[in-house]
Amino acid sequence: MSNSLNESEFLRAAAKSRRLTHCILLVGEPGETGALACDLAAALLCPSGGEEGCACPVCRRVREGIHPDVETLDKGESLIGVEDVRALRASAFVAPLEAQGKVYILKHVQNMNAAAQNAALKLFEEPPQGVTFFLLCENHAAMLETVRSRCMTVVLGEGRSEGETNDAREAAKAQAKEFAETLLKDDELSIYLACMK
Repeated sequence: MSNSLNESEFLRAAAKSRRLTHCILLVGEPGETGALACDLAAALLCPSGGEEGCACPVCRRVREGIHPDVETLDKGESLIGVEDVRALRASAFVAPLEAQGKVYILKHVQNMNAAAQNAALKLFEEPPQGVTFFLLCENHAAMLETVRSRCMTVVLGEGRSEGETNDAREAAKAQAKEFAETLLKDDELSIYLACMK
């Protein structure tokens, strides 16, 4: 089983249990990242967790791109500017129409200029309750470090070297161990700070 498949399964399980972080940067081929973002959006909004092959009206409309609480920003290779971020912010603060939350899928975010990325920082860091962002890109190096630090970054497919995979795996193990040790302390402030980290 490939590493990207493991990561995809982890994200799907987190979405189904409503424990997915609010901003995820998916790095890889547009078809792969787009399909995963769509599956995760369905899992987040589906009343039964969006099981694979679920044919409920919610999942069907998410996959067809017509669910009112899933918005996609796709400007192709055009620049994503500050005005796009302003429109996004205005929309994010409007209550969902049908579901308990809203999902935004932003494609080709490597084409977001620095001013737009800076304008989006607060929104990505502290979105309205129930709002989830999926940022899709082919090259995460084009994203400002300040944006990347506010997202969970998942590199899919062949975009990661074996060394990077091992480093990421070891870092994840260390972070998981630290978090588990914090939970054992039963100190609310420590747990809160660990969750924020």
